Parts: sequence; C-alpha cells; structure tokens
Amino acid sequence: MVLGLPLGRFIGGLLTVALNMPSLHFEVDVRWTSYLIVAAVTMAFAFIVQWFINPVLDRIDPVSSLKSVE
Repeated sequence: MVLGLPLGRFIGGLLTVALNMPSLHFEVDVRWTSYLIVAAVTMAFAFIVQWFINPVLDRIDPVSSLKSVE
C-alpha cells in the first residue's frame, strides 16, 4: 500500500493527461478519505482470505505434498 497508492495516483495522472481531448476534460479530485477507504477494504479482504485459507493450508502435510506426482 505504501508503494501502490502513490504509484496508482501517478499512473492515473499520466492516463488523464494522455486521454485529454480538446472537447472533453477530466477533472481529477481524489479526497484523502478515498485512500483510507481503499486501504481498509484491501486489508479487510486480505484478512478474510487469510481467515478462510489458513485452516485449509494447515491440514496439508508438507512431506506428502512434495512426494506427490501432480
């Protein structure tokens, strides 16, 4: 998030400049609360996935999975 949010803002700015047409202008106004919401939703999704997947991964025997032909 530390790298992705500023990089996304930069790339979004480049795209806005590249897609700028004389008859159409995009006004970019991103509030700081948008960054907080995006960070919170991303972290919540990561925790939910971890919560569901971790028990499944704990049941896998590492030695037998390495011996598997698949």
